[in-house]
Amino acid sequence: MNQKSKNYTTLIEIGGEGGSITINKKLVGDQYKYWFATNEAAMADSLDDLEGINLQSNSGIVDSFEEAFALVIKKYSIFYLYLEFIDDEVKVIVAKEFREFLEKNSDNIFIDPNWKRLLDFN
Repeated sequence: MNQKSKNYTTLIEIGGEGGSITINKKLVGDQYKYWFATNEAAMADSLDDLEGINLQSNSGIVDSFEEAFALVIKKYSIFYLYLEFIDDEVKVIVAKEFREFLEKNSDNIFIDPNWKRLLDFN
C-alpha cells in the first residue's frame, strides 16, 4: 500500500500461511477507533478460481485496542501464527494475554519464537 494513502496506524501484524491479521487505529474526531483486518491475498497464487472469494476483510469499529484484540483472539488462534510486528503502545497488553495463554496451554512447542522475542520474554 502506498504510505501516502495510509491514514491509520497498524499496532500489530500477525502472519500465517497465505495471509495476515492486523489491528489498526485511526483518529476520528478527538478519539481513536480500532479494528482488525485480514488479508489473504498471498493465497491467490495457489487458488485456481477466485470468483466470489473475498481475500480481505475488516471487523467492526471498536473504541479500544483491548476490544479489537479480544475480537481477534475469539476468532483466530493467533498465538500459533507468526508475530511480525508489534507497536510499543500495545506490547504490555499483548504480553499479558500471551503469558496467560502460555500458562493455560502445554503445547508451547508450536508457538513461533518471534512472539517471545518481540514481546521481550526471557
